[in-house]
Amino acid sequence: MVKLKNSPRYIAFNLLREIFSHHKYSNKVLTDFFQNNSDISNRDKTLVFQIVYGTIKNKILLEYFCKQFINPTKTKLQYQILLWMSLYQLYFLDRVPSYAIVNEAVNIVKTVDQKVGGFINGVLKQVIKKYPDQLVFTGIEAREKLLLENSMPAQLFDFFAKQYGVERAEKIAVDSHQTPKISLRVNTLKISVAEFIKKYEQYQLTTSAISPNALIAKMPVINSELLAAGLIYLQDEMSMKIVEVLDPQPNEIILDMCSAPGGKTTYLSQLMNNTGRIDAYDINQKRLDTVAINSERLGCHNIELHCLNASEIISNIQYDKILCDVPCSGFGVMKRKPEIKYQPWGSEQLTNLVEIQKKLLNKAYQLLKPGGILVYSTCTFNRYENDDQIKEFLHANPDLILLEEKQVFGDENNTDGFYYSKIQKQMTT
Repeated sequence: MVKLKNSPRYIAFNLLREIFSHHKYSNKVLTDFFQNNSDISNRDKTLVFQIVYGTIKNKILLEYFCKQFINPTKTKLQYQILLWMSLYQLYFLDRVPSYAIVNEAVNIVKTVDQKVGGFINGVLKQVIKKYPDQLVFTGIEAREKLLLENSMPAQLFDFFAKQYGVERAEKIAVDSHQTPKISLRVNTLKISVAEFIKKYEQYQLTTSAISPNALIAKMPVINSELLAAGLIYLQDEMSMKIVEVLDPQPNEIILDMCSAPGGKTTYLSQLMNNTGRIDAYDINQKRLDTVAINSERLGCHNIELHCLNASEIISNIQYDKILCDVPCSGFGVMKRKPEIKYQPWGSEQLTNLVEIQKKLLNKAYQLLKPGGILVYSTCTFNRYENDDQIKEFLHANPDLILLEEKQVFGDENNTDGFYYSKIQKQMTT
């Protein structure tokens, strides 16, 4: 049993149960686990990540083929999860013999219920007999094949198609299944971009077409000394672009309304060269602690942290600039967090998000000084949260001017999907 509990497949099984049973985000579950279990080797960490991420990423496809051999209404979720992850290993991972995957799946399920071992063994052997080399589609239409191959729920696809058209929905589905780039921000408080490229060429770095301080690495940097030394921050290019659109200047007083985990906050500090002041708010103290840790590591010293819902700020301060990067549906980061696709996105959930965003925008308006700049951003594509939200906001406040507005879907440059609008409050006469 001790050996099994140290097995990366057993670990992956338990993490997947946690993610699927409690609708948790894989990146947080994986990060928390590895932080609390530092004795796991890098090789085993890699396999755990591959199985967890790959199973989630391909869930609908794996579920489709599993249904050919089981009745999901009569099979407990945890057993289905074990079958999904086993199929993922059989058909997407190399160098592991099929018998080894089957044997370990049987051993894993016996830790839950000894009687189910035969069931799992029988199902997996049937799958291998029918699909010895690869999973093959038969008798399905092109639309269904597209959705299965990219594990895109039909209801979510139709939601995108209604708002942006079928062609764009198809691109969203395909892009959601891509592997994101390794994008990093060079911390110019400690090292220049040119010096960084010259000193760390082993990571096979290329410059970004989107942000001057972003680099794309071909080699993994997650376990490198670069992070610990505060020379880089792992951040998507579009996330950096949002801060650049706000254009923070030295000695300004800036409000960051939804700060955690601190990527945009610390980039504000970097572009301000540690001058002025950034009031960074977040509703969750634990997440705010992460901002503090990241700020210290990166050498950002002009950030003041506040644990409070930013829509409830009571202050006479009038800010030069405000970043309103709001909680959102997150459809723009599906290729990083594929479980977003499977969340129960109904009208009630989206309506609640829109109301939260509206309250934050209204507070931002109150706190923005005349002549000041507000950037509203989301990492999603949903007109209710983006275009429509800003149209209503501008209509309610005629002294605001829309300077710039953009929707990025992510497939354009293999980035996260983002929406932003840059707004200025007119000077009073």
